[in-house]
Amino acid sequence: MNWQYTPLVFPLLVPAAIVTWLALYAWKRRPVVGVIPFVVLMLAVAEWSLVYALRLSSIDLPSKLFWAKARYLGIVTVPTVWLIFVLQYTGREKWLTPRNIAVLTLEPLIVLLLVWTNDWHNLYWSSVSLVTSGSLSLWSAGYGIVHWIHAAYTYGLFLLGIFFLIQAFVRSSHPYREQAGVLLIGVLTPLAADAVSTYGLIPFPLDLAPFAFTVTGLTMAWGIFQFRLFDIVPVARNAIIDSMSDGVLVLDTQNHVVDINPTAENIIGRPSAKILGQPIVEMVADRPDLIEHFRDVVEARTEVSLGKGKAQRSYDLHISPLHGRRGRFIGHLVTLYDITERKRVEANMAAQKRLFESLVAMARAVAKQPSLEATLQNALNMSATLTDAENGSIFLLDGREVVTHSVLARNGVAPIRERAIVSSVMEEGLAGWVVRHRRPALIHDTLRDDRWLALPDLPYKVRSAMAVPVVSGSAVLGVLTLMHSEPNHFTTNHTYLIQSASDQIMLALRNAQMYDGQRRLANRQTTLYEALRAVGEHIVPETIARAAVEAIARLTNWPTVSLLLPDETESHLIVRAAAGTQVATEGRRLSIDQGISGRAFRTNQTQHAPDVSADPDYVESHPAHRSELAVPLRRGERVLGVLAIASDLPAVFAEEDILLAKSLAEAIALALDNAQLYAETRQYADAIAKERSRLQALIESSRDGIILIGMDQRMLVVNAPALTLLHLAGRPEDWVNQPIQDALDILERHAPYARRAILNEMRRTQMGDEPPGEGEFDVPPRKIHWLNLSVMTGKTPLGRLVMLSDVTKERLLERMRDDLTHTMVHDLRNPLTAISGAISLLDKRLADTLSPSQRQLWDIAQNNTGMMLGLVNAILDISRLESQQMPLEHTLISLSDLVTDVLETQSLLAADKGLHLESDVPLTLPPVWADEGLVKRVLHNLVGNAIKFTPDGGTVRVTAQTKASDQSRILVSVSDTGSGIPAEIQDRLFQKFVTGQQEERGSGLGLAFCRMVMEAHDERIWVESTSENGTTFSFTLSSPPAMEP
Repeated sequence: MNWQYTPLVFPLLVPAAIVTWLALYAWKRRPVVGVIPFVVLMLAVAEWSLVYALRLSSIDLPSKLFWAKARYLGIVTVPTVWLIFVLQYTGREKWLTPRNIAVLTLEPLIVLLLVWTNDWHNLYWSSVSLVTSGSLSLWSAGYGIVHWIHAAYTYGLFLLGIFFLIQAFVRSSHPYREQAGVLLIGVLTPLAADAVSTYGLIPFPLDLAPFAFTVTGLTMAWGIFQFRLFDIVPVARNAIIDSMSDGVLVLDTQNHVVDINPTAENIIGRPSAKILGQPIVEMVADRPDLIEHFRDVVEARTEVSLGKGKAQRSYDLHISPLHGRRGRFIGHLVTLYDITERKRVEANMAAQKRLFESLVAMARAVAKQPSLEATLQNALNMSATLTDAENGSIFLLDGREVVTHSVLARNGVAPIRERAIVSSVMEEGLAGWVVRHRRPALIHDTLRDDRWLALPDLPYKVRSAMAVPVVSGSAVLGVLTLMHSEPNHFTTNHTYLIQSASDQIMLALRNAQMYDGQRRLANRQTTLYEALRAVGEHIVPETIARAAVEAIARLTNWPTVSLLLPDETESHLIVRAAAGTQVATEGRRLSIDQGISGRAFRTNQTQHAPDVSADPDYVESHPAHRSELAVPLRRGERVLGVLAIASDLPAVFAEEDILLAKSLAEAIALALDNAQLYAETRQYADAIAKERSRLQALIESSRDGIILIGMDQRMLVVNAPALTLLHLAGRPEDWVNQPIQDALDILERHAPYARRAILNEMRRTQMGDEPPGEGEFDVPPRKIHWLNLSVMTGKTPLGRLVMLSDVTKERLLERMRDDLTHTMVHDLRNPLTAISGAISLLDKRLADTLSPSQRQLWDIAQNNTGMMLGLVNAILDISRLESQQMPLEHTLISLSDLVTDVLETQSLLAADKGLHLESDVPLTLPPVWADEGLVKRVLHNLVGNAIKFTPDGGTVRVTAQTKASDQSRILVSVSDTGSGIPAEIQDRLFQKFVTGQQEERGSGLGLAFCRMVMEAHDERIWVESTSENGTTFSFTLSSPPAMEP
């Protein structure tokens, strides 16, 4: 591509640079309306000028043709973007719909397509050639039909935008008119230059429009910096003024309206067409007060009201002068700010202020004095003051809507008359209507309203009235009534005021009620305290009764206070004490079937007779009595007596009096009960002292040693024989409260085996094993038998009682007996064995030769020989166990299998009696470590005894489980449903040759054998037997020992 130099390039580069800079500057203000299309417009102009400069600089025809086509990107963009910019600038944005924008861009796209494809159809340029002007090679072209259509379309868009700008120029004021003028200059100059070039009005083939863009750039810069283009635009002014909620009018120097916004049109009530150009005084001709504000006034501000009736509104009228660019006065600006809502709020605030002041006054009045009566009176007085009422009344209601307190308009009314008036008003009058309907009532004229009850003998005149309920939650706490002698005195404002103040009254009444309640409670507590102090000084019932009635009569001023206590048969009540101004006869007897006090004693309920003459049970105790209150003296379900109170006035006892009487009765009942308890305690203490002396004498006189060990392992009781048997020096009192460990330390020196036995027993009981324990140990030269018993009160353990007996002589005799028995058994065993063998041998030979009688005698001899031989063997086994010569062959034993085997061998005996044999031994129970043969014999003995002593149809059950207190031991139990074991032999049951008194009796060696087997295994066996639940024998077995690693 070849180039040629020409100075014409520089006039083209200048406008390109100017408009490019303007585009960059305007881009910083892109949020402003019209800036975006303006930036695109300037960039399109820059492209147009710059590319045209490149076409002038090129030499050959292909290059010039290429730049001619490239230039059309700016040529087709400028008119479209120009129109968009003008539409936005002049406030016609609603025209720029997506559809309209698409239509505007359609023609430029088609022209661009046809320009770049002109070589195919020549519709835009019919011919192109080079012409020479001096040394400059220029472009020359003949135009086709599309070119002329595009030219017409382009000029149409430009002219439409110019038309809108001219409208804005005419209608706008400074500075918007100057802005429109600048834009018109900037667009008309290049438009005229383009028309001259397009229609060949110059002799050389140059396009003057790019050269004219210099003027466009300069004028645009002038508009931006001089007239603040894009800082203030007409569309912004119109949007602001037209959307203002305030009315705006612009007046010229002659006070003619030259501009007005829609809000002002609505305020004046005329369209702008009938307002513009008219004198302002004609607009307000019917308001002389407003005309004065527009005559010879430079600036003014005031509040005016426009409209009538409900349509009337208030405005803040502000007239301010307008000045031109050089400070010349050019008219006035009138603004109308709607302050109707503000005026309404101010009025409401004033009303609220008055209401608040009234509420504050009410709050101060009702809080001035805390008592209930004063609060009611103050609330009524302040309500009358706030409403200018002449008279009024206020009632206080309880939860049943019964009047409890009242303040009437009239003074000095007797109580009975006052109650009658209140009852009539609540039943038929205005106050009752308000309570029933729970809403305020306003009577403008009492003569025309049925809700008003005209009471006879009224000392004042009532023609208008109002009543307001005092509500607390959903309940009516009271009702306030105000009255006036003139009709129509009270208004709804009065009702609203008092109704608003009713919350303050309610809170004050609640506080006053709490204050009075606390005051009554304090008085009641004081009375109770004094009464309790009076009766607490005595412990004799008669003196308590006397002190109680005297204290109550003195503290309460009740006319009659008496205390009635039942006689020994509780068939009569006796007046034990009486006090007061109308004293009842002391000592008087009254059947519990008579009188109000008798009814209270019988029913164990408080009895209140407001009028004794109407009570059929009343028995006269004093001729002046008119009302009576009888409260039972209760302690739990017991009735100790009756507190009787009487008065010479009817219905004099209120709820608080009844509550106080009940509290006093409880205090007296407590004092009487304490007195009785004191007497009983003294009796018990004397009995305990005697019993303690007797027990101490028994302990001291006992030949056996006695030691009581507490839970803290200290000796609480020790007698002299115990010290003697254990070889402990000192007196018994020296060892009381001494640790048992001190005694064990002494035993370590002369009786270590005894110390070890005692320590083992202590460990057993400390691990929670509560059953009694017994055994023997040597304290040379004596053999001591010990018995360890649990001492408990209820379920609480107190310690262990250890009984020590010297069994040295008994054991010597037993040893001698055992030696004799052993010798006799050995001497008997061989002959018995021979006899048993001989009988068995002869039985086989002589079985068929014996007669029935001989056979019977033969069987008896054979059975007795077997029994004697079994007895001899049992005695030998017991002897071997006692001498610890019985070898134990320990092995793992499955209790489930062992029990099943034993029950099967005993099943025939059980079936003969119709007994049920049951096994409750879990298969999952761990095995035990013991001599299986001996344990099996123990179970045989226990199950055999249970079958022997259980009645027909009973049950024998064997159970086994892991012991709860020692997981290494298994507890095995054999229980039956028999009649139990006599209590007198239970302690000796495991001794040799001990049998019961049942019809079935044995040798007395089986349980002794069982005990010795368990002791040989270092285990225990015991019995639990009652006649109701049968007998249960229990013993323990140990788990296998742990294997050493």
